[in-house]
Amino acid sequence: MFDPRGRLAKEYFVTAHLLKTFRQQVDILPRSLRKMRAKWEGIYPGVDSDLSQRFDDPTQLALLENWSRVIDHADALHETLAHRIEKTSDELLNLRNSVSITNPSSQHSTERRRMRIRRLLTILQLMIARGASLNES
Repeated sequence: MFDPRGRLAKEYFVTAHLLKTFRQQVDILPRSLRKMRAKWEGIYPGVDSDLSQRFDDPTQLALLENWSRVIDHADALHETLAHRIEKTSDELLNLRNSVSITNPSSQHSTERRRMRIRRLLTILQLMIARGASLNES
């Protein structure tokens, strides 16, 4: 696709940069969950504590097991999302690099890629909005 003003190349670069910034925000969740689990384990150590509000050992073990399940599930989701972000970001940068030298015959494939990228951006915006609403509650 011929872009004499470089508008598309700039959009592709900015979008790829936005995805990488979003990736940095997404990377925070698994670390935060691990810190929360460690904090839980330190605050509620189990039945050997002298304080009456501690859980008995079987309950504490079940709770820590649930924390581990949540962390494992979040890790799996994080890995999938991180892979998709990297793949899309690479595609965007490749599009940016080829935008001025692409001939008109490949315009249809470029349009399809652009549509996929727009859909992904919409999904990311919805995910960010949902995450923000969850943080507020």
